[in-house]
Amino acid sequence: MDAAFYSYVEEVHHRMAGDSEINMLTDDAREAAQLRQWVWEQHSGGFGGCNGGDGSQKAVAIAFHDWKQLMKFNEDNVTAKAPIIGFLIPFRETREVTFRHG
Repeated sequence: MDAAFYSYVEEVHHRMAGDSEINMLTDDAREAAQLRQWVWEQHSGGFGGCNGGDGSQKAVAIAFHDWKQLMKFNEDNVTAKAPIIGFLIPFRETREVTFRHG
């Protein structure tokens, strides 16, 4: 059940130079569920059960499974230079580190 909703999105650029967070808090479980469903739906482009349904452990497990499927689909499409669904792709670091700071 949703009591509060928290989403963390990390955008990795230049060795984690930036990230962003979305914090939405409410004491209304219905509102928290609607916010979670809306944000997860936006990230996943409406794919499968990615919005977490009713917020139960089973629904969130299904969403996790579907997110992994979607990331694999999107990864293949990025490689093929084809359109992706939503905004979920696995993290890939392709740069070579030639020096270290610190």
